[in-house]
Amino acid sequence: MPNQPINLPPQLAPLREGQISEAAYVLGRAFQQDGMFTYVFPNEMARARHVPVIMKSGIRYGFTYGQATVTQGVIHGVAVTAVRGRQGATTAKPGWTYKLRQLMTRLKYGRESWRRYQLASAAIRELHVRNISGPHWYLLLLGVSPQKQGTGLGGVLLKELLDRADRDNLAVYLDTFKRDNLSFYQKYGFEVKQQLSIDGGKAMAWAMVRLSKRT
Repeated sequence: MPNQPINLPPQLAPLREGQISEAAYVLGRAFQQDGMFTYVFPNEMARARHVPVIMKSGIRYGFTYGQATVTQGVIHGVAVTAVRGRQGATTAKPGWTYKLRQLMTRLKYGRESWRRYQLASAAIRELHVRNISGPHWYLLLLGVSPQKQGTGLGGVLLKELLDRADRDNLAVYLDTFKRDNLSFYQKYGFEVKQQLSIDGGKAMAWAMVRLSKRT
C-alpha cells in the first residue's frame, strides 16, 4: 500500500524584522474586504495601495511592544499582539516623528478618507477603553493570505495566542469591523461586549473579550 501523505499542522515562529514587509503584504491582501478599510477607502485601487502600509505600521507596533507570530517558511498567516496594562510593559509614546507621519498620511489619503480613518480609529480606542481594563493581551491583527483562508490556519494562529494568554492568566481583547468574524472568534471563547455604529451606520465595529481559562 503506498505511503499516504501526512498533513502536519503549520509551524509558527516569531516574526523576524527582515520579514515585516512580507508579513505586511500578506495582511494587506487579507484585509482588503475588511469593513474598516472598505469604509475608509471605498476605491479598490486606493485600498490596495494604502492597506499594506497600514498593516506594516501595525506590525511594527506589535513587533516593538508585543509579539508578532507568522508561519514558518513562506508567510501565509500573521498574528500581531500587544500587552496592555501589565506592570513593566512598554507603551508607545508619540513624538514629533509620529506627528509628522500623521500629517504625511493625511495628505496621502485625501480629506474624506482621512476623516473616515480618524472616525474608525476613534471607534477602536473607545471600544477598547470601554470594554476591558487591567492587564490583557490585545489582538491587533490576525490575517491569512486569501489562498489559505478556510484551511484552519487562522485558528492555529489564534490558539497560539490563547495558550499564551492562559499561561499568563490574562484576558484577550480584540475589535473587528467584519460581522463574519464574530462566529469565528466565538468558537474560541470570545464574547461580544459592544457593537458600535460609525458615521451613521456606514461602518460597524464590535469589541470582543475572552477571559483566561485559568480564572
